[in-house]
Amino acid sequence: MLERERLIEIAVSVGGVGVMVALLYYIGSTHTSEANGHQVLSPSGGELVVYSIIAFIVLMAIVGVVLIQTVTVPEARADDGDSSGA
Repeated sequence: MLERERLIEIAVSVGGVGVMVALLYYIGSTHTSEANGHQVLSPSGGELVVYSIIAFIVLMAIVGVVLIQTVTVPEARADDGDSSGA
């Protein structure tokens, strides 16, 4: 069985990727047009894709820092406290 810490990290990561995929799908469905029988992303749609990728990277970095501070460090301190008392 996976530790609680890993389950939280997996859930947050999968959620972040799900939001990113949904955002890219939305951008693709609202900012495309048909040219010569092919779906073409508009220039504004291309900019939104780039901005969403940048936002995803920044968001995942922030989430990583928050998880380290709130989940990983307190559990490591709790483990240290248990082992030193034995």
